[in-house]
Amino acid sequence: MSDRILIADDHQETRSRLTALLTAAGYEVILAADGRQAVEKAKKDRPDLVLLDLKLPENDSLDVCDTLKSLPKFQSTPILILTDRAEIPSQEKSLKQGPGELIPAKFHPTDLLVKVQGCLHKERPRVSNA
Repeated sequence: MSDRILIADDHQETRSRLTALLTAAGYEVILAADGRQAVEKAKKDRPDLVLLDLKLPENDSLDVCDTLKSLPKFQSTPILILTDRAEIPSQEKSLKQGPGELIPAKFHPTDLLVKVQGCLHKERPRVSNA
């Protein structure tokens, strides 16, 4: 079974670009257009990694991170947050204290795949399905 990645972004073009990249690399993709959908789909589909746009409608990415990380089954689930460089300084402090890791929205496909593979293949503690 391939690893499942939840992509949450309100821009269809970005979702399509990420879907094409990740499915070509052999990952199963789950899509959400806003923060509320991201939480619902994460609870239902149990992704192995979550990839969020920083600015999501209906719960921003920090709210999504907090919600997911408050649930035991998502304690070890890696979360990557796509952001424009201009947004990084204002969000860095919050994310250092929280569960997400920032990556530039204008990523090179190879760099993103390396980051995703690194997150998915780290030793992660096993969590019950509770």
